[in-house]
Amino acid sequence: MRLALRSFLWLVCGLASLGLARADEMRFLVVRSEVARYNLPEVGRKWTPQDKKSFQPPYGRVLRGFELVKSGPNAGYWDVLIDNGQGESMGGYLDPKDVASFATQAEAEAFAEKLAGGQAHLEPVLSDVRAVKNSSTSTGHGAPTKAPVDKVSAAAPAVSKLAPSTSASSAEAKLKSIQAKLRAELGPAFLGRLGKGYVPSAADRLKLVSAAEKVLSPDERAAFALVATAWAEERSSVSDARCNTLHDSSPKDLVARCREDLVGRANMLFSMKIIDNRADPRKSHRQFTDKDFWDKSKLERVWGVVTKDRAFSSWNAGSKNFGNMLSMILGESEPMQISERVAYDRAVRAYRDFSSGRAVFEGFAAGDKLATHMLNLGEVKKIRETMKQHKAGETPDTRIVSWSIEDAIVDNKSGVQEVGVRVPTFSVSVPEGKVPAKDIGHWPVYLTNVDRKDMESVRMRQGGW
Repeated sequence: MRLALRSFLWLVCGLASLGLARADEMRFLVVRSEVARYNLPEVGRKWTPQDKKSFQPPYGRVLRGFELVKSGPNAGYWDVLIDNGQGESMGGYLDPKDVASFATQAEAEAFAEKLAGGQAHLEPVLSDVRAVKNSSTSTGHGAPTKAPVDKVSAAAPAVSKLAPSTSASSAEAKLKSIQAKLRAELGPAFLGRLGKGYVPSAADRLKLVSAAEKVLSPDERAAFALVATAWAEERSSVSDARCNTLHDSSPKDLVARCREDLVGRANMLFSMKIIDNRADPRKSHRQFTDKDFWDKSKLERVWGVVTKDRAFSSWNAGSKNFGNMLSMILGESEPMQISERVAYDRAVRAYRDFSSGRAVFEGFAAGDKLATHMLNLGEVKKIRETMKQHKAGETPDTRIVSWSIEDAIVDNKSGVQEVGVRVPTFSVSVPEGKVPAKDIGHWPVYLTNVDRKDMESVRMRQGGW
């Protein structure tokens, strides 16, 4: 009787899961198979059998599921946050046949109890741990004496994609609304300090981050993060050098061209794509994302990526670049240079291309490895010049980039290492055309596992650096 009931429940919930598969929003999943089929991404170290067993999602566990993957090697699988029941978690993939999907944690837990009885794994799901850590719960893998409150169901569903802006005017309106909310929350004392030479303190940074998390939705925070970072990182990368020296008497047609500059937008889109890749659950996103966003949807993790400490110079306390960004986007104490204002308009237009899906990125992924670092072309030039003079076995290897292949060689490490590998060829396409690598100010780099004995051959395939 118990087996028949369980089979019936599996069938019903399997059909329910199929009906929900089209929703790109976070779900709560229950593992309904004794041996669930799952995939784990590469996380920068060699996995032992015990590691894999630790993250094998057990029968009756409640997990967070972000979306059904539509393409790539994990197409058709649920993108989930796999919890090993010991306070550790990571992104992974589960076969939809092995899980049942629910809108709230409470519904998922109720099903898990019916499905697995005393075997159900009902610990709070990650973000809820902090909220209920003082409540009375059982230890080990037993059910809590009181089910945790489901915070997610009390608000709008977490989504994984930006709301698209299909025109420059709609993107501008969105960013103006974001600016108005932030300015109102930050207040005149904060805004009055913005201007030339402003260097934000750690307290200033915290105030901005707290304000954004208070008054902006996840979609608005992501939009602000993408536009602000793209402007700060790539405002000077353009096809026409005159775009960086605009003045009041500059021809109007030149100003208009600078707003939509193809190369300028492609460089800003590059920055947005790197942020997007860092937020992607296919990577071990702990190393790229602030810990408060580890268990959030991909869209929410975009904010966690840019606000992770020391991740981008344009968000670092004590950075003039951070001060310039805030002064340009939120300040009004003095007018910004026309070139910087036009560069901001260009960043908004790049956001239009990015959010609407009109931009196409080639080479930013190698198999299931995503480019997550931006190597400055000046660094690339230095590497090439250095390595041209390098003679294997005669010239000592030099530390060029801290996360490069050279780093592992210099440190004389053994075994498998996680190293940065330059993407061989890449481009960014916007509606008006394709921008090749030679016109991009950075070079994408992805992390991969390489055995030390293979590092020299990998480096030579990279062009000798």
